[in-house]
Amino acid sequence: MDKIEEKIIYELSINSRQSFSQIARKIKISKNTLQYRIKNLEKTSIVKYTLFVDWSRMGLQYTRIGLQLSNNTSVEHNKAIKFLESQENIKWLASVQGKMHIIFVYLSRDISELVQFTEDLKKNLGNNIENIHLSNLQKLHISNNNFLFNKIISPPIEISYSNIQSNTNNIEDKIISELSKNAGMTILDISRKVHLTTKTVLEKIRRLTKNKIILGYSTSLSIHKYGYSQYHIFWKAYNLDEQKIKKFISYLNSQPYTSYVVESIGGLSNIESGIIVKTQREMYEIGHEIKEKFNELIKDFDPMIIHEIHRSF
Repeated sequence: MDKIEEKIIYELSINSRQSFSQIARKIKISKNTLQYRIKNLEKTSIVKYTLFVDWSRMGLQYTRIGLQLSNNTSVEHNKAIKFLESQENIKWLASVQGKMHIIFVYLSRDISELVQFTEDLKKNLGNNIENIHLSNLQKLHISNNNFLFNKIISPPIEISYSNIQSNTNNIEDKIISELSKNAGMTILDISRKVHLTTKTVLEKIRRLTKNKIILGYSTSLSIHKYGYSQYHIFWKAYNLDEQKIKKFISYLNSQPYTSYVVESIGGLSNIESGIIVKTQREMYEIGHEIKEKFNELIKDFDPMIIHEIHRSF
């Protein structure tokens, strides 16, 4: 990765909806050169331009679900992934190795909707589900490719369960849907998709941002291209002392290797996080260092390697 590529990824990580002109001016290259370099990055490194949405402000609850499959052959695993990818309310989906084989985040309006989904899940995957692990997400912190720069390039996006709700209309829902597929989509392309003028689309996006439904935009990278792997860590705590947990989470968010932190109720752990490192040894060294640093709170940690993220936030 040369200096220009590093600067481009830096800007796209902070805000993937910046115009070519804005980015080119900041990093002091021509607009044509920038467009050429970004096209190459989209072929090799950029997986997706991502949108961060606080779905709780639209009346939705977050549930992290983990599946342990009885038969985890590639055929059966891909069958499960294909079914889950067909579900619109799944907003993050990954293949992992460890206590689970698949983890994902499901959005539901109430418990009955969640129960119906789990029944559909069992019906479609049959007897291949050995265990289902559910936890209710209370707060989610998402970082912006800090690992690549070995520093915090911007504060994490924080999504927490909110009792404050903002009603959205069908048009706004469609705009969010299009931006969720590709946060880098131009206003003109969005306007064509939703059959509105560009001015109206801009006004709708401004309203969604003002009401803290849209929280920001970033870029998902192919971390393997840069020689990194990602792990999902379950942090096992002795107690749930609020101040100690707050300090622990603040520390995790201050580390460049942290990709996300999850605070939840139920499941295998009340605190989970993603870390991006070059080797398994590095992951264990970080885990033991954190365990030692927070020995009054953390008694152990349980890692799972993330093989592939099929759908990101």
